[in-house]
Amino acid sequence: MGSLNRAPTRESSAYPTSPTWAVTILQYNEKFGVPPRDETPAHQPWTKTEDELDEMLARREERVLTKALTFSSGGKKYCVKTAGP
Repeated sequence: MGSLNRAPTRESSAYPTSPTWAVTILQYNEKFGVPPRDETPAHQPWTKTEDELDEMLARREERVLTKALTFSSGGKKYCVKTAGP
């Protein structure tokens, strides 16, 4: 079975998770934040399951896999890794 290098996920170390990062965001918000003109919430709560949310936010694009196990995306060419020769 082949594998692809994938984009970072929420669990990946590519996303900052340190408390200092959160403090930096809070300090930025204190310095540059402005109160809203209208206090009425502009969002609607999500009433479905987390799986349905993942499905709703999924980005799907059809790709063609060549005989050489390559495909293109965003102007770049990718190769599927396999365990075979």
